[in-house]
Amino acid sequence: VEVYGRVMQPLVLDFLGGSSRLLVAMGPTGSGKTHTVFGAPDKPGLVPLALKELFRHS
Repeated sequence: VEVYGRVMQPLVLDFLGGSSRLLVAMGPTGSGKTHTVFGAPDKPGLVPLALKELFRHS
């Protein structure tokens, strides 16, 4: 949630304002990119949190 608030939420808000945005997760195998982006059922990652924010504003 901390990473979302610092990194992804501003991108989502800019997107809602009409700007194009792209997030790229880079790193070595096993570094946690998939977990950070998608999360787990009990701890959502960046994509589920962004979708929640988008639907909240629609």
